Amino acid sequence: RNAALCVKGITVHNGVQTEPERDAAQYSPAMKLPEGAFPVLVTASNLATHKRLDDLIEAMETIAQEYPQALLLIAGEGTHRRQLEKQIERKGLQNRILLKGYITNMVSFLETADIVLCPFEEEGFGLVALEAMARKKPVISADSGALPEIVQEGKTGLFYPVRDVPALVEKIRQLAESPEIRQRLGQQGFIRATQDFAGSLQVERIRGVIDEVCAVRIIRKRRGHA
Repeated sequence: RNAALCVKGITVHNGVQTEPERDAAQYSPAMKLPEGAFPVLVTASNLATHKRLDDLIEAMETIAQEYPQALLLIAGEGTHRRQLEKQIERKGLQNRILLKGYITNMVSFLETADIVLCPFEEEGFGLVALEAMARKKPVISADSGALPEIVQEGKTGLFYPVRDVPALVEKIRQLAESPEIRQRLGQQGFIRATQDFAGSLQVERIRGVIDEVCAVRIIRKRRGHA
């Protein structure tokens, strides 16, 4: 009976819009890609050191040799931008890696992707992974921070040890070589996003928390604890 007065933590995740079938025509790719570009690798992030975007550039040096039409698109801005530009220039990857800056329509941006990458270290949530899943895109993610709460290894995406660039390269190869795996991960990711992270579901969870808090306050008041 006293359980209602106990303090407890309740997690309500970010929600995502999950209606790709209805708006597929509206959300055409946000940019024209070079003809034959493949694989198109996409990420979106604050350009900061803990996002490990330099790992993507290191990986791209190998991927570009194996897949001459490979393309890496990075959306976002931040204090690490100039360092990333210099790294790209040193490796001669200016035509293979594009820093796209702020993107106003993330849904359209993600539509350009064959694979979405999340190399982030100490990530608090990883919304881009969830948004990718909602667009039926396979995700390759570092096994860091809260990302394992979203991505399921072998079911909605693939994990690699954070900072392990050779392992990241191998995961990219694995998906680039198998359209069947890309499709399966994308479909399962969409199901998970719809069932567990739909925006409407998170709204209902928040309402449930508010109702529970209000009920506890009423009980406390009646018992003279308010």
